[in-house]
Amino acid sequence: MNREDEKRVQVRCPKCGYRMPVYYTEIASCRGVFVTCKGRNCKTRFEVIIQNGSQAGAGAIETRMLEHQPR
Repeated sequence: MNREDEKRVQVRCPKCGYRMPVYYTEIASCRGVFVTCKGRNCKTRFEVIIQNGSQAGAGAIETRMLEHQPR
C-alpha cells in the first residue's frame, strides 16, 4: 500500500468533539497514548485507544478521560 493511498482519520476529543492534529490509518492500533485537547475551552486530557483501524468503544470512541491537573 502506498502512503498516499492510505486513508487518514483524525482523532476526536470525547468531550468537545474537536478534531485533534493526530491522525491514524486503517491498519493502526494503539493504547497508552495520552493527548490533551487543543480545543479553545476544553483542554481535556484523554487516552487514545485504536483497535482495528478505528477509535475503539461505544460507537466510534472509547477514551479514558483524566482529570485536568493544573501545572
